[in-house]
Amino acid sequence: MSQNKDINRKLSHTPSLLEQALENQRKIEDAVVSPIHREMQSQSRLKDDIISPLWSAMQNSRELMDAATSPYDRFSENYNKESEKLQHFRNSKDILSDIFEPSKYAEQIFGKYRDSNIFEEINETRIRTAKYLKRLNKETPNILKDLAGYGWYLDFGTDVGLPLELGAKLKDEKIEEVDSYLVNYYSNALDKIFNTLQEKHSKRKSIFKQILQSHKSGNYFLSIPAMFSQIDGICMDMTKKKFFMKNKNKKDEYQHKSELIHALGNDFSEILKAFLYPIYCDTPAIAHVSILHEFPVQLNRHAIMHGEDTEYGSEVNSLKCISLLKYISDMLVNVFEERDLKT
Repeated sequence: MSQNKDINRKLSHTPSLLEQALENQRKIEDAVVSPIHREMQSQSRLKDDIISPLWSAMQNSRELMDAATSPYDRFSENYNKESEKLQHFRNSKDILSDIFEPSKYAEQIFGKYRDSNIFEEINETRIRTAKYLKRLNKETPNILKDLAGYGWYLDFGTDVGLPLELGAKLKDEKIEEVDSYLVNYYSNALDKIFNTLQEKHSKRKSIFKQILQSHKSGNYFLSIPAMFSQIDGICMDMTKKKFFMKNKNKKDEYQHKSELIHALGNDFSEILKAFLYPIYCDTPAIAHVSILHEFPVQLNRHAIMHGEDTEYGSEVNSLKCISLLKYISDMLVNVFEERDLKT
């Protein structure tokens, strides 16, 4: 019974104890939590009352600043672009000045000579040149034929006006001067001529070297027959015809002339026709021995190769054969180059 009483007594005091605990909790809240809460509320009011308006003001000022400075920025940007264009314009003015400056100089020069006779002199020079070329085209074939009558052939490396100069000497019967000039010309050009021959006809390179060596050594009895054989050889290489083989067709206008003529045809430029003319004519190198007396010299391939001539071995005759060898080579090369240009 006593235990039950104690229990009842404790239970009767329980609400008081709870109330006391709650009261203590309120006191703690008033003393500690409430100040913190009030501080937080105060900060919130500070944010709402001060910071937020300040932030808004700053945003508004930035917008005002952008509104105020953007036109200037756009102006600066446009100004820079226009400045670049202006610089291009300045550069173009310099270029135009460079272009027109020579024309101004030309105008000054033209003005200087406007009242002079320089233009008449230029026109007269043009007329003289045209007349000279006409004369050259007309007279060169026969001059080359006459030179071949003396055993000389002009290669295609000689000056185009040389035939007229030599023709004038032949007309005045100054054959010694012609011989002297051509001996000097071909003697000085030996190495160049044979280098060209070796380049153009490479499979005959060793033969050409020995021919040159024989000539320089004074062995003209060896160099001359060797050159006659090589002339036919390079013609065979390029045309399948021989220079020294005669056309035996009695109905052909070129009967007893070189069969090479038919291999070449006749479709050439005027200047090339002029230089080819000697092979269309009788010349001592290819003529029949029965008519050799008609020529001023008797340097004849048939007489030499068949042992009839035993006195041909001279420097001049060897140089004449060199001139013929180079002439035939040049002629064939130029004929085929001209044909290639037309096709």
